[in-house]
Amino acid sequence: VQSAIYFHTSAIAGAAASHGASAAAVRGETVDAVTQLGREAAQHILGDAGVGRAYVPDVIVSSETVSVGVEVDVPRIVPYFPHTVRRVATEPRERFLTESMR
Repeated sequence: VQSAIYFHTSAIAGAAASHGASAAAVRGETVDAVTQLGREAAQHILGDAGVGRAYVPDVIVSSETVSVGVEVDVPRIVPYFPHTVRRVATEPRERFLTESMR
């Protein structure tokens, strides 16, 4: 049972990180806007899934990519299992090119 809980929590964390990175990569022009979009999108998934305790998602923005890291507490039934799970997703940032730049 503890293994199933761990892997379920891991899947939720992975989905939240992926959704956050995807949302942030498409929209937002400033680093602050991209960071906020990534956090909000990841937290939305975590809230919908009913995860007990999740830490504030980490968002790392570069000129080419956006990475979102999500860490979630795993409910523990049996001792000695990991008490948190962390997943990171990276997406390329969308770039807009004018016709003359092609």
